[in-house]
Amino acid sequence: MDELGAKRAVSVRSVLFFAEQDQMAEVERRINDDVLPRFSELPGFLGFLALLSDRTRPEIIAMSFWHGELENSEAISERFRDEIERVTGAAPAREEFKVITMVMRDRD
Repeated sequence: MDELGAKRAVSVRSVLFFAEQDQMAEVERRINDDVLPRFSELPGFLGFLALLSDRTRPEIIAMSFWHGELENSEAISERFRDEIERVTGAAPAREEFKVITMVMRDRD
């Protein structure tokens, strides 16, 4: 890892949950209208990724990326998990990670 990478630790919070097809519009609305605007206002917010499986009962993995630690964003994340539980009826699983390697390329 280079010197810059060593100084810029990136943390990731993942929230995994299942949703029924008819719940997906509400889940997407919560992410786009509630979570992302609030995360974007916090220092250290780097980005967000939501993955959707192609199953009869979709599995969603929502990942937020942060410079440094996660404590400043925990309250918003907790509200998001509460809302997902209200919408889907199931408690989402939450995990934290440190990024050890990440490579992104342009599409050229």
